[in-house]
Amino acid sequence: MRNLIISTLIATCASQATGQINHNPATDWMAKAKLGAFMHFLPGTQNFANIDAFDVDALINQLVDANADYFGFTLGQNNGYYNAPNPVFDELTGYKPAERCSKRDLPMEIAKACKKHGIKFILYLPCQPANRDAHAEEAIGFPATPPNSDRHFTMPGAQNWAKVIEYWAKHYGDLVDGWWFDGGYEWIGFRDKHAQLYSQAVKSGNPNAVATFNPGVKLVRATQFEDYTAGEINDPFTVRVEGRWTDGSQNHILTFMGSMWGRPDCRFKDEQWIPWLKATTAAGCPVTIDMGIYASPQSAAPMGTFMPEQIKQFKRLRKALD
Repeated sequence: MRNLIISTLIATCASQATGQINHNPATDWMAKAKLGAFMHFLPGTQNFANIDAFDVDALINQLVDANADYFGFTLGQNNGYYNAPNPVFDELTGYKPAERCSKRDLPMEIAKACKKHGIKFILYLPCQPANRDAHAEEAIGFPATPPNSDRHFTMPGAQNWAKVIEYWAKHYGDLVDGWWFDGGYEWIGFRDKHAQLYSQAVKSGNPNAVATFNPGVKLVRATQFEDYTAGEINDPFTVRVEGRWTDGSQNHILTFMGSMWGRPDCRFKDEQWIPWLKATTAAGCPVTIDMGIYASPQSAAPMGTFMPEQIKQFKRLRKALD
């Protein structure tokens, strides 16, 4: 028995040393959280100026009124434009300042406002440069092809992209509580070694920042270097969460309120959402809900605010979880 105990301790320590067992206490706030809001704000070639028009105060007022526990925001996605400055990205790609990375530091403004109101802040970023920007992909070290699609991972590309991430992580420091990396797909060669690079980059700015790497539409522990599950789920009511952890990763689900990501409608009624949300959050698994936003200068509503009917439903759902 004594030898068995010693062997178990050695195995456990070895697993923790290699990151195989996380149970990261930095995720404790997630287990206590109930409902987070998420938006896709993705200006591009024709509307890059929308970043300057974004109304941070109006957004924060919505989040506070709805009692959102945390908020997720996109740094960028596929179109090659980013909602924040990054001189490392500019240097690697040869782009001029404010040509692809905005002059306005929108995440900094949002993060500070969230901090003031006790709202946790998560940043979204793909695991590689924008797939519609072949120049950036190639300049950073990923293949230039296939066009408009995720490239196969290379170590030089991941190392350079980690430098871009590290700049943002150190720039925002403890204002950012978490990172949600998209496109960590096995079929394009994303592996633990890439996740480890990105995790180290994130934690260089805030050791308590938590990170996840999306492997696709499912609730799984995708890599030993994630702290929580990406949990992208299209049909939330088909998922039953049994507890806080999945193989050492804090459970978390990301889904959408509308008929698809960013859509302005409400696909389910309150009475459909509430029983599932209660069961899921009671298990220690927070739920992040993506909602549509006003992203047109012609709109009478403030730029970057959530659709009224959706944020109203979010508020009702959050209240039902108290």
